[in-house]
Amino acid sequence: MPLEEYRRKRRFDVTKEPAGAKAPKKRRAALVYVIQKHRATALHYDFRLEWKGVLLSWAVPKGPSLDPTVKRMATHVEDHPLEYAAFEGIIPAGEYGGGTVMVWDRGTWAPESSDVDAALDKGHLKFALQGEKLKGSWVLVRTKGWGSQKRPAWLLIKHRDDFVSDEDIAETHPRSVVSNRLLTEIAIDEGGDVEKASTGDPVGEVEKLLANPKKLQRARKENPAVWHSKPRRGTSEEREEKIEFPVPVSNPNKIFWPEEGYTKADLIAFYAGVFPNLAPWVKDRPLSLERCPDGLLGQPFYQKEKPASMPRDTPTVAVRHGKDRKVTNTVVGGKLETQLALANLGCIAVHVWGSRADDLDRPDWVCFDLDPDSGRIADAVGAALKVKQALDALDLTSFVKTSGGKGLHVFVPIQRGPTADEVTWFAKELGTRLAAAWPKELTMEMRIAARKGRVFLDSFRNAFGQTVVSPYSVRRREHAPVSTPLLWSEVVPSIRAKDFTIGNFAQRLKKRDPWADFFRRRQTLKRALDALTRL
Repeated sequence: MPLEEYRRKRRFDVTKEPAGAKAPKKRRAALVYVIQKHRATALHYDFRLEWKGVLLSWAVPKGPSLDPTVKRMATHVEDHPLEYAAFEGIIPAGEYGGGTVMVWDRGTWAPESSDVDAALDKGHLKFALQGEKLKGSWVLVRTKGWGSQKRPAWLLIKHRDDFVSDEDIAETHPRSVVSNRLLTEIAIDEGGDVEKASTGDPVGEVEKLLANPKKLQRARKENPAVWHSKPRRGTSEEREEKIEFPVPVSNPNKIFWPEEGYTKADLIAFYAGVFPNLAPWVKDRPLSLERCPDGLLGQPFYQKEKPASMPRDTPTVAVRHGKDRKVTNTVVGGKLETQLALANLGCIAVHVWGSRADDLDRPDWVCFDLDPDSGRIADAVGAALKVKQALDALDLTSFVKTSGGKGLHVFVPIQRGPTADEVTWFAKELGTRLAAAWPKELTMEMRIAARKGRVFLDSFRNAFGQTVVSPYSVRRREHAPVSTPLLWSEVVPSIRAKDFTIGNFAQRLKKRDPWADFFRRRQTLKRALDALTRL
């Protein structure tokens, strides 16, 4: 179904966004084009073209440019219903894309590519716009090596014609073509977050608005506006550049999550704020570095050796890897400066060993990584409860967290003693017995093709030198989810990774930490190892 993803992400009993007609009406003579200026977590422009009964959609963080030499990044997002072209107003806070939406430009478009479907498949769509603000010839080009399979990155480029200009049209024409309102005025009128919306308007326009009390006496609709404080001065770029961190930060405004608009500075600020919670999970542990210098765009790469650009006093431990016993100076976590410097290098996730630097072969936890082949976290929930039941039978206390992706992680705190091989054997043996008991639901098959819809009980996170994402780690996934400690009572089929993101995690931190007692609950693994050996 063309709109399945769009509808899955939204609760239409909460948001006023259109659900979309079940079947498109008779095709119009001209194809609809619209750009919606959207101040959600960050400001971006949603570029939409009608095709085959839906609006093909791209999120453009910096908006369109009339300069042919400027290439604007455009992330391909889910199709939207045709009715969405008329949507202007408020998406409630906490909903997908929560914020203020404006119809910034609208009109019609005509393909300049002879076969639109073939051009889209090829990743090179030429077209002409006849909008109220944008006109002339344009092209969308899919990039190579950027974005992801689900969210490919494109470039929006103006062709050379009579409509080129060096004018910053997003700055000089900030108002709605439907209502002639600023984002700030839409928020005031329709019960939105005025402070947040105001950061999407030019500073001078907001100052003129606030200087005229009559302009603020607007007809309130059913919800009053939210005035958090006086609108902040300066552009978003200027504000972010003034943020001070205890380590140097390069390119703080670089977009890491195009759809939400989260930047590198947002990632670093998150880790700075959450570090008191993160610190116990990285303290004295070797880290494997997954570097994503372009965020969700581009390709990540892994690094074991301490990067040369890290602070000189970054703690490391010498680790011998592989048959050739090559030594690497592996970064050891525990310092705020280390964590923020890694985030500055594009290390979105925090991958930690199960052991500490002073005894690399003696883990102090057992980890079960539950990976549902279906991609449904509800399947991981069922598997996690079965793992907990088995651990309870062995008199072992366990803790659970979201992986930040489609799965769950079950951890068992243990007293140091067994080697990494012994801990891995325990996890593998227990997983094998569970898979034998529930062969239609669980599997130990490492080969993806052999899993056939079952949940993979990955025991190899426990092997020497292997890692798992730590609690409070951000993930390189859409929405910027956080691997979040849970109460076992929260492990229900309706839980979702996007319930916990860098955008909403402050609310989660107000609750008691479900894993606060983790290290005080270290237990011997010897009795459980002996019990499995006897079975």
